[in-house]
Amino acid sequence: MRQPAANDHGFTLIELMVYTGIFGIVLGAIFSAYYGQLRSQVIQRDVAEMQQNLRAAIYLMDREIKLAGLNPAGTPGIGMLTADAHELRFSMDFRGGASDGIDNDDNSLIDEGENDLDDNGNGLKDEPDEAEWYDGDTDDPGEDVTYRLSNDADDNGRNDGGICHLLRNGDVMALNIEALNFVYLDENGVPLATPVAAADLGLIRSIQVALVARSGERVSTFARGHVDSRIYRNQRDDVILPAQNDAFRRLALSTEVKCRNLGL
Repeated sequence: MRQPAANDHGFTLIELMVYTGIFGIVLGAIFSAYYGQLRSQVIQRDVAEMQQNLRAAIYLMDREIKLAGLNPAGTPGIGMLTADAHELRFSMDFRGGASDGIDNDDNSLIDEGENDLDDNGNGLKDEPDEAEWYDGDTDDPGEDVTYRLSNDADDNGRNDGGICHLLRNGDVMALNIEALNFVYLDENGVPLATPVAAADLGLIRSIQVALVARSGERVSTFARGHVDSRIYRNQRDDVILPAQNDAFRRLALSTEVKCRNLGL
């Protein structure tokens, strides 16, 4: 019978325990590095989505607010309609006219300003009253605009809890917006008290808009350990969202829009 060699005895229990411990440490280090990298990627993705969401909303609001009060025909009642810290409503006249399919000058001819002809035999081609891009009212799509939050029953410009979005005329404009704030300034840059009284709406010359967005509708698994204790403020340093002390990540963005069609 062959005798076993001196080194033909395999691993001892102690050796297996040592090897297992080392392997566990290495595996733990690899997992920790992987988890940290994955967590960083998820956070960066959430922040990028919030930035894109906020920038798109601010851009669209800036573009529309600049048109507030656009009134080539001088029609009464066009301009600022509601100016509160949590809600803004305004109107403008920028469409209709030559291609609106309406007989704007009541001569039984529609859109005659498009054909370079004297359609009604009065010696004029493309009459201005029919060829203009406006039509003297705010009944066309996009000419009467209201901004407010979807979940703000107490009208304080903050999310009442749960899911909240920025609305434009009742339709979602930006997702997961937790705070919306407007500040109205006169020609000297002096803030007007909100809500701005109807008699003072004509004093508005610029509007400061502030938004606070959060990272999604629920807290991500990778957000554990994060606590948002920041207090969010507008350009005047007013608190628009107190510290929430939760695991959501948030971003704030603000801008001041010059209302170039007001006060003309």
